[in-house]
Amino acid sequence: MNGPYTPIILIISLFVFNFVSGCLEEKDGEIIRMTFEEFINDYHQDNVNTSGNTSRQFRGWYSTLNAGDTVVIEDTLQKMMYDNTYDTTHVEFSSIRGRTVQFPVEGDLWNKFQEGDNVTITLHIIHVSFTQNISPGETMSIDIETYEEGWDKVNNHEVPVPQQCIQPA
Repeated sequence: MNGPYTPIILIISLFVFNFVSGCLEEKDGEIIRMTFEEFINDYHQDNVNTSGNTSRQFRGWYSTLNAGDTVVIEDTLQKMMYDNTYDTTHVEFSSIRGRTVQFPVEGDLWNKFQEGDNVTITLHIIHVSFTQNISPGETMSIDIETYEEGWDKVNNHEVPVPQQCIQPA
């Protein structure tokens, strides 16, 4: 197959192969797909004391995600534990091995899912900065990337994501 279209066909074939095999991730406000383990491992944080221990700084960021990106987590429900006191289901995923990482979702998911079900969770990455008093005379500046569905913008803290974020795969 030697002809004028051979290089174009080869380039398109390589692109399709890389895209389908997951080697190419869409960026800059696009959809990025990953497992829950990849999502957790992509997050980094540090804590810095400044100004003679009267001021601290906490930073958290994703390596491959940016504010404005949409991440679609594709994984299998390994374990679900419903807490009726807080009306929250704590979910563990099969991609996480050797450690316990729980993902909180509003309400009781047992009506909708079973352990072993394949699911997708759609989240939107945001950037949050604020300062809070942690003790008299001591403040902490917080500068993080997080996901909008799991963040209370009024009180500046994490919350369980709404049930509509998690769907059957």
